[in-house]
Amino acid sequence: DTETDILMKGRPDWQAQKTGTAYEVQSSPLSEAESCLEIENAISGQGNCVNLPNFIDLNLMLQFTYAIDNCNAKNMFYVLQPQDGHYLLSWVPWDMDLTFGNRTVGTPAKNHDNAVNAMISRRETTQLAQYIPDLDVRMSVRWQELRSVVYSEENLIQHIQQLQDTLSASGALQRDQVRWGLLHDSGDTPEQMLRFMTERLTFLDNHYSDTLSG
Repeated sequence: DTETDILMKGRPDWQAQKTGTAYEVQSSPLSEAESCLEIENAISGQGNCVNLPNFIDLNLMLQFTYAIDNCNAKNMFYVLQPQDGHYLLSWVPWDMDLTFGNRTVGTPAKNHDNAVNAMISRRETTQLAQYIPDLDVRMSVRWQELRSVVYSEENLIQHIQQLQDTLSASGALQRDQVRWGLLHDSGDTPEQMLRFMTERLTFLDNHYSDTLSG
């Protein structure tokens, strides 16, 4: 609701961390300063002011896709909705081209092996973990729940094939490649994506299993 909700967008600076430099107000019934204060209050509100299921699912998706460009405030929308006398914060990612092992041309640090075998973290994760000691366990349990459905190999392969068929049949894929070529050192192909996903699933299975058993 544009009359009651606050919508904010992370600034493009990857290093931006502080209120006022990290966020741009897109729409809000409050002033810019008040809106920035509300998002910081939500993050530091002992876990009571965040949409925790949304945050957990967001983090699992970012981990699975290795969305390194969606860390910190960058490439994220923030939705604050009034609830029980405070604002409830939810996250909506966007601009996810540097995912599934894709890297910017000329940036060797973001290589395939690093992307497959590394965890990423948003700053809110560290903050919320102070108030939610079992946050890692909750994420591990949720991973197990989604692994057999959303993140099953069968579902992912089917989904990629459907998207590929749609893009090819519409001509959009060919037009895009003619206009822009193959980006990210030719890493953004269905074959590369499937290879990355298979290896990433194995890594995350091991990581979250270790969390539950440890």
